[in-house]
Amino acid sequence: MSELGHDLQAVHRAAHELTRAVTALQHDAGSHVDVLRLVEDARRIHEDLALLGIHAPPRDEEPIVIPDDDYPPDFFADAHDEGIGRQ
Repeated sequence: MSELGHDLQAVHRAAHELTRAVTALQHDAGSHVDVLRLVEDARRIHEDLALLGIHAPPRDEEPIVIPDDDYPPDFFADAHDEGIGRQ
């Protein structure tokens, strides 16, 4: 399993634990507005995780590293001046 898959599993486990704790808190403290907000937040976390699981990009490829060095002087030799910037 990829690192992303492991991370998603860890977040799912944490979200389930959060939901369990919030449900216990609601049982003990009652359903006042602050507790209900926590219940709603926990529900939204589960929904967001479901969307993330669907839309997560594949991570099988190595990232392309672009160096911060200056380009060689002849790199833009055949480029046309678009009139942007200083002449």
